[in-house]
Amino acid sequence: MPESRPTNLDPSELGTKEYWEQYYERDLNGGSEDGDVDENESDSHVGTDVVEDAPNPSDLESWFDDVGAPAKTLAFLTSSTFTLSPNITATTESEPARPKHAPAVLDLGTGNGSALFSLHLQGGYHGPMVGVDYSRKSIELADRLRHKYAAYYASSTRTALKNISFYVFDIIEDNPRAQAWWPYDTPNPGFDLVLDKGTFDAISLSSATSTDETGRERRICELYPSRVLDLVRLGGFLLLTSCNWTEAEVISWFTGASANAAQDGAAQNFRFEVFDTIKYPVFEFGGQKGQGVASVCFRKVGGE
Repeated sequence: MPESRPTNLDPSELGTKEYWEQYYERDLNGGSEDGDVDENESDSHVGTDVVEDAPNPSDLESWFDDVGAPAKTLAFLTSSTFTLSPNITATTESEPARPKHAPAVLDLGTGNGSALFSLHLQGGYHGPMVGVDYSRKSIELADRLRHKYAAYYASSTRTALKNISFYVFDIIEDNPRAQAWWPYDTPNPGFDLVLDKGTFDAISLSSATSTDETGRERRICELYPSRVLDLVRLGGFLLLTSCNWTEAEVISWFTGASANAAQDGAAQNFRFEVFDTIKYPVFEFGGQKGQGVASVCFRKVGGE
């Protein structure tokens, strides 16, 4: 039976590692309007001017700023009804009033780390937070910003950002369980919350291929949903934002047969189901109505 999923996009330079290395290289060597540290500054001796200039996390460059997606996703994750929110108040027989532990968060394609900085500094998330990216320049940039924030809050009892860390990681080729940052918590390992703010978009524009569990060569976007599923702990969440796919297409990608293929012999019958969606302003073009961006929150269920 053929897979039911959207047709692959045509490849673009935005889907290449070289493009993103050059992109973050420019940030490292260029201006500081997004809070970047000058390339000549050393992380080991952060000066007074850096401490005074720590940017508001909301001012850092982020994908989908033009439609307010960073603010909307932060509001969603800190709402009084989201299961992992520090501000949760609602309770039912199936949902605890508050998380039993500080949620572990993974940011895929972290870029400059803005999503994690906002979630921690503005959203009140204080559990372990890991940002990963296959671009070394991205990780260097995010690390410099982390040191900048850490220096700024060094005298505060509120935070020193010790819970945030950044690592180079290729979700398609690397084994997450072999990484020092993997949250082992058997029998239910994985992250409570995984974030994707345009990473699937970039991967969807890549022409790169890799082999699946059957040995078949496939575009890496076809493998990505199942790789992400394997990163989320049972009962945990994936919040994905896309501008290349409609809400219905995102749901199809991450709830279809290929999305739920087991990557691990022990991971049988796990799957994503839609937990909620974030709504954006609707526009009309050529007689068709739609949102410019789609944000879908999935929950990992199954395992029977």
